[in-house]
Amino acid sequence: MTKKATRLLVIVAAVLLLLIVATALLVNRYRDAIALEVARSALGDSGLTIKDVSVRSIGSSAVLFDAIVLELAGGGTLFIEGITLPVHFRGLRDSRLHVDAVRFEPGTADTGPVPFARGLQAFLDAPAATPGATIEIDAVLLPEMPVIRDVGWHADRLNPTLRATVGAFELFVTTTQAGDAEFRGSIRALLPDNIEAVMLGYQLVPDQSGFRVRGNVSLVLEPLLPALHALGAVPPEVTTLTSTLDGAFELRLEADETLPVDVQASFDTAAGTVLTYQAEDAAIELSLIETAPVNVMFQYPSLDWSARVARSSLSLAGAGPELPVFHLRGSECRSGIACRTGLEFSYDDLVIGDLTVGALSFRGDTVELESRDGRWNVTAKDTRLGLSDPAFGGRGVLAPVVRADLSGSNDRVSATVRFSTPGGGFSGAAVLSHSFMEERGRLSLENAALEFDTLSLSGIFTDWPYNWDIEAGTATAAAEIRWKQSDAGFSYEGTGSLIADSVAGRYADIGFLGFESRLDFELDSATRLALEAARFDIALVDVGFPIENISGMATPDIEESAIAVNSLRMEMLGGTVTADPFRYDPDADSNELMLRASGVQLPLMAGLADLEAVNISGSVSGEIPVTIRGNNVIIDDGRLENDPPGGVIRYAGGAANGMVDDSSQLGIVTRTLRNFEFDSLTSAVSYSQDGDLVLQMRLKGMNPDVDPTQPVILNLNVENNVPQMLRSLQATRSIEDVLERQLSK
Repeated sequence: MTKKATRLLVIVAAVLLLLIVATALLVNRYRDAIALEVARSALGDSGLTIKDVSVRSIGSSAVLFDAIVLELAGGGTLFIEGITLPVHFRGLRDSRLHVDAVRFEPGTADTGPVPFARGLQAFLDAPAATPGATIEIDAVLLPEMPVIRDVGWHADRLNPTLRATVGAFELFVTTTQAGDAEFRGSIRALLPDNIEAVMLGYQLVPDQSGFRVRGNVSLVLEPLLPALHALGAVPPEVTTLTSTLDGAFELRLEADETLPVDVQASFDTAAGTVLTYQAEDAAIELSLIETAPVNVMFQYPSLDWSARVARSSLSLAGAGPELPVFHLRGSECRSGIACRTGLEFSYDDLVIGDLTVGALSFRGDTVELESRDGRWNVTAKDTRLGLSDPAFGGRGVLAPVVRADLSGSNDRVSATVRFSTPGGGFSGAAVLSHSFMEERGRLSLENAALEFDTLSLSGIFTDWPYNWDIEAGTATAAAEIRWKQSDAGFSYEGTGSLIADSVAGRYADIGFLGFESRLDFELDSATRLALEAARFDIALVDVGFPIENISGMATPDIEESAIAVNSLRMEMLGGTVTADPFRYDPDADSNELMLRASGVQLPLMAGLADLEAVNISGSVSGEIPVTIRGNNVIIDDGRLENDPPGGVIRYAGGAANGMVDDSSQLGIVTRTLRNFEFDSLTSAVSYSQDGDLVLQMRLKGMNPDVDPTQPVILNLNVENNVPQMLRSLQATRSIEDVLERQLSK
């Protein structure tokens, strides 16, 4: 190369360098303007206003932006970060574009919802506006919504698609124009390994006021549980939710985006749905055991929702003892979470102590449950408890009508229970409460009353086998029972009372009335049931003759099924009879007691014995030992003596009527007894288990008409069968008539 050529090359290089430097200086000085012009050219007439640009570099053919800040016509700001645009960019036809991130921020005056209608319209216009284009966005950030990643848009002319990743879900959206005014498409949400969580097919029809959208949807709830937690549709304590929902939906997107979006859907839940509620120390598993249609309503932007199920059946496990199947009617839940339902369930073959029930049923027309911040509350008003074929001690009993108001929460459950028999006769109320936190509770029984005037004791039992009954008066019960659960175990204590007022009834042909008593008791988990001594009073017992004003003190022994009678007093045959303290045990071979008679009138005794032609005066007192063996009463070696000053016997039969020779021994006795004044009468008393009463009497006195100076001693035996005697006395009256007359006084 010549020196001249070399010199020319150096000059050209210097000029090119100067041009490059000058161009770089010009580009650097005016790069924002250049970038702004490129961005404006790319946006065209989109309606977006460029608010700011940040340029990373400018090449000969493209501009690399750190960010383009756009102002939306409807309000709000759009940040597009990390985008490269060709210098002569004139649209996205058959182009490929990558964006690092798109971020939307509402404007200060923009308090409305996310503009779904505008977004949907842009989505529908995109295939025509960007035919053949491919756009990739690493991340899309919208306010109060999860980050959308790996967004990909491919404007295939026949099958445009949009894909994105939200959390663990990979979304695929397709849409095609099916007619002049109809679009059809699908939305699929897949989990890793191609597990389909959401499959939605939709039909979309635009009109002047917005869009009408309808379609079918299939949801797998288990992978959607985190989203349901975020929406507040499911409490955070629900740790598993296994179900598939298949149904249809319908909604409108109004062009006026100040109007809310209302979504209506109807689903069929599959049998086998399982929900697990994790309580503080236990997990409760709820299982759906039959298909149940669910109607759902959802509103945006409030995120309010409601769901309604006409009828369903659930089983519950993990909550303690085995529970029955729960049948729900008209169940409705709303955001919050607050639910209302009608609830029914039943227990078969229920056994509680001596009480057996063929079936116990529960029905609550209005059961309400609310869950908020891990705390739940439940109320049930006017619930009804039904009992079928109840029995106590193997005997059928009249089933009461039971109604209750219930309430419960995480730490407490309470109930007010009201019970009565159909037609009246039995009524009462009980209040129950239990604290789970304190592990203690109480039960108050308030004035449970039996009105025997309306409902006899035999009327309570469907199979009354006994020959005794209670037919009048009132029996009331009240109790206060408390319990506590601790590391040492379950313990309880309480007090109560049973009160009888003007009770009347019968035993075979024996009637009684005016029975009154109060029995107080204490209940303790250590000593079980302890009964205090109780006073009792009975106005009348009619055994064929009246026994009146019976009173005493007695202490029942529950453990040994016995009763200790501390005192007993009664009035009969014009005198009084008392008993020494004794104990009666129906299971013992025999029971013994000592009766002490005082002032028993002989005329009344003679009247019972039906001693013909005998007129007697005076009274007797004494001791009568009684032995009870089963149903038999035995008296052995009883003794009666006359009370001073004695009495008179006037006998008008036998020789007194001239039928007996006065000179005979019998004649002498009968003549003496015509007017026998005695100052001493003793009698041995015996009573056999056959009912034979024998009085072996010894009398000392004289007949002033025969010889006032000659004392006479007479030995007489009087025998009578008491059961026959009582039957003859009872035959003259009806026990019902006796009770009716006495009660009417």
